Amino acid sequence: SMAGCSVHGPNTYGWFGDTNNSRLAGTSGLRIRWTEQLTEELDSSYQPVEHAAAALDPRRDRVYVGSSGGDFYAFDSGGQRKFHYNPRSGIEAAPAIDPQWGDIYLASEDGVVHALRSRTGEVRWKESAPGPVRQSPVLTEDAVFAITESDEVVAFSREDGEILWTHRRDVDVELAIVGHSGLTLHEGVLYAGFTDGMVAALRVADGGVVWERPTQLDIEENNDAHTFYDADATPVVVDDIVYCASFAAGVYALDRSNGTVLWREPIKGVNGLTTAGRFLVLASADEGVLTLDRNTRERLW
Repeated sequence: SMAGCSVHGPNTYGWFGDTNNSRLAGTSGLRIRWTEQLTEELDSSYQPVEHAAAALDPRRDRVYVGSSGGDFYAFDSGGQRKFHYNPRSGIEAAPAIDPQWGDIYLASEDGVVHALRSRTGEVRWKESAPGPVRQSPVLTEDAVFAITESDEVVAFSREDGEILWTHRRDVDVELAIVGHSGLTLHEGVLYAGFTDGMVAALRVADGGVVWERPTQLDIEENNDAHTFYDADATPVVVDDIVYCASFAAGVYALDRSNGTVLWREPIKGVNGLTTAGRFLVLASADEGVLTLDRNTRERLW
């Protein structure tokens, strides 16, 4: 199910990311304004797991969300359904929304990218990537980019879905962690991690490699257990530093221009990270959720 939450005070609510902070003065928490059941409730011990997050479009007062059952919905902020679209495959990621025009770019689990019109959900075009897509697409003015579970980055024309270029990484690993890094776009460069532990920077113009960082070289082999090389955390770029992680090698700060390692912390099992001010927030299968000071690398909690 999906819940619509709002920060509330005396008869006020607002969008996340709203710059009108005056409306949030004196607020005390969150309340549920509406809910919507996205998939059929099953009368069994098995229940579908929903991975897709909602995408917000405050300019057009829209909330977009997909489901494992292969349904995609548009709601307004009051929970009224605006349209429904069936991509004929499960959805595991939030769509990408053009902030100016509101066009929607939806990736489904069968590897198809769907370009939809914002008001009606009408299909502009559909094109297949060479593998399942479970991460949100990334947009530039002329192209939409997707990364597949089979370690291929694909650039599509936003006009008609034509494939502009592909970057494929041939990976030879015995076992891998479920999931994959998403794409991060910064100043004309895409950053991503791959199943064999490689972190790469690619030019958006042609998919050419700016640099690669093989994190697997930093792993101390353990003969008693299988080693997972995956670099599944979506990179985060702050100023001139790229923060990324390898499941077995730890957390990295890389020089954005050439991929040089500025520092590495051997924290195992990290498959998700983000920044909050001067802090790194890490999700680790081994250690749970923890924070590091980005400058001193001190653990706060």
